[in-house]
Amino acid sequence: LEDRIAFVRGVNIDGSLAVGWLYDSGVPNPVDQFDAFIWSEQFGMELLQEALVERHALEPELAEWKLRGALDISPDGRFIVGSGMGPNSDYEGFLIRLDRPFGAVPDPSTALLLAACVAACLPGTRRRRR
Repeated sequence: LEDRIAFVRGVNIDGSLAVGWLYDSGVPNPVDQFDAFIWSEQFGMELLQEALVERHALEPELAEWKLRGALDISPDGRFIVGSGMGPNSDYEGFLIRLDRPFGAVPDPSTALLLAACVAACLPGTRRRRR
């Protein structure tokens, strides 16, 4: 990512996330000169598509896409809009809606509560009265 020029297009409300596109003039095919990126305080600058697959498990949804430019991010960091090459290799707009702000780890107390509820509902986990 170091040899590319970054164009920032959107920032969330507290400035901890920024999105835009990277331009690489050294790539001969003009279509391949652009990639969407996201910058975060936590992870630095990353290709948006790779970051979404890694941190939000969106590989199935993005498998046939190539995200070329991110245009904006919502104030809370849960929505990202932009353009890219869709499944038919046509330029299309995209809207990504995340279940939590970008890069945020799911709340561990929610996971513990869910695990406790599942364990309580499993057969054979109830105590028998004598």
